[in-house]
Amino acid sequence: MLALGVGCAQGDAERPNPGVNTIGGTSADGGQEDTTASGDDDDDNNDDDDDDADTTVGDPDDGSDEDTTMGVPSDPPDLSDGTWVFENISMTVGISLHGQRAMLDDGREIVAWAQSNPDDIGNINVLSALGPEGWPLTHVTDFDGVQNTFPSLAGGERGLLAWSGRTNGNDDHDIWLVRSQGEGWTSPENISDPFEDQDELTDTQPVILRRSDGGVAVVYLAQMVTKVGSPPPEIYVSKFFEDNEPSGRFELASGASCNRAAGATAPSDVFHVVFACNDSGSVLVHATDRSGDWDTDELAGITSSVLSPNMGSGPDGVGLVWIQHAPCGEEECDEVFYAGTNSDEVFGTPIQVTDTANLNERMPAVGIDPWGRVLVLAQARLDNVARLYLSVAEDGESFADAERISPDGDDDYQTPNSIGFDEDGNPSFVLEVVEDGSDPLNIEIHRAHFVPN
Repeated sequence: MLALGVGCAQGDAERPNPGVNTIGGTSADGGQEDTTASGDDDDDNNDDDDDDADTTVGDPDDGSDEDTTMGVPSDPPDLSDGTWVFENISMTVGISLHGQRAMLDDGREIVAWAQSNPDDIGNINVLSALGPEGWPLTHVTDFDGVQNTFPSLAGGERGLLAWSGRTNGNDDHDIWLVRSQGEGWTSPENISDPFEDQDELTDTQPVILRRSDGGVAVVYLAQMVTKVGSPPPEIYVSKFFEDNEPSGRFELASGASCNRAAGATAPSDVFHVVFACNDSGSVLVHATDRSGDWDTDELAGITSSVLSPNMGSGPDGVGLVWIQHAPCGEEECDEVFYAGTNSDEVFGTPIQVTDTANLNERMPAVGIDPWGRVLVLAQARLDNVARLYLSVAEDGESFADAERISPDGDDDYQTPNSIGFDEDGNPSFVLEVVEDGSDPLNIEIHRAHFVPN
C-alpha cells in the first residue's frame, strides 16, 4: 500500500522534529543556523527553472544479491508499497522559488533556491542548505535591492552552483558560479560578462552540467535590453573544467523565441541540452557535444506548443519530459510526453505519459533509477489545489496510470524537480509548497523522499 507523510526538516534545536502522518494514496482519476558564503565578492516570481535531474547509476548486476560496485540492491524498491515523506527544507518567511537539488559522492545533498525578502518582495537572494542531516542554511548571496535567482546545481565530488543575478542596481544580470567548499561556498565568479560585447545584456536561467572527468557545461539565455522592445533571447554554452574559468562561449540558438533550457549528462559523458523554441511553429531543439563540437537538431514528433522541458540521466542514457497538447475526448488537454536517447545519443519517438481529461498537467520532472525504470512527476490542479502525481515505466517505455503522492489538504504542492536516488535506489526530489491562507504569501522548498515498507 502506498502511503504519504508530511514533516519538517530535522536538525538543530530550533527546528522541530518531523511528525509523519501516514494516509492512503489516491489514483490520478478520481529559526536556523545562518552562515554567509566565503569571499568578499558575493555576488519574477514563480517562473520555472528546469534543470537536469541527478541519479546514482551502478554497473549491471553480476548475478550476486547486490551490485557491489555501488551498493545498489539487485531488486528495485516497490514504489506502490511505502511512504512518501515531505519535509520543509527552507523554513523561511517569504517566497522560496526555483528549488534545485544535487547529490554529492559522499552521500550528502545540497538544496538551493531563490528567497525573497519578506520586507521587499523585489529583493531576492540565493540560499542553500546541506543535508540530509539538519539542513543548516547558508546565504550564497546577500545583497539589498537586487534579484539573484534561477539557481542550478550539479553534483559529484563537490557541488557546483550557478545562478542569474547582480550585485547592485546598476549592473545587468549575469551568470555567477560558486563551488562547494566544506559546508560553504567559494567566492562567486562572473562567468558570462567577460564575453559580452554589449553592456545591457541580461543573462538568465542557467543550466549547469558536469561530467565524470570534471568537465562542466553552463547553458544560459542572453537577451539585449532595449527601451523599445527586446529581440528574442540567444542561447549560449560555455565548456570548461571545474577548477578553471570559461575561456569563451558558443552560440546554440538565436533569432527565434527560444527559452526554458534543460539538460543532462549521459553515462557516456556526452552533454545533452534541449530548449523550447517558438518561431513559425513550436519545436524542441536538441543540442549535444557527442561529436566533440556542439551540434543541434530538432526532435521529431512534436505536434503542438511545448512547455517546461526537464531532463534526467540513467544507466543507459538520458530522458526528457515536456508538456504538449493531446486529444482528450472532444477537446485537447495538456499532457506529459517522454523521450529517451539511444546508444547513438539520439532521442527516440515521443511517448505520451499521461492521458487525463480532468487534469491539465504542468511542470513535469523525470528521473531514471539504477534499474532503468523511468519516473515522471507532474503537478496538476484538482479542486483548485495543486497536487503531485507520479507515473512509472518499469520497462522504460510503458507508463502506468499516474498516482497522487502529495498529501491531502489545501496547500499547493507544485514544481517538482531534481529527482535523485539514494544508495538503495529509493527516489527523492524537491518541490515548492504554497501554504494555503498564508498572509503574506509563504512558499517553502520541501524535499520528498520514498521510504519502503
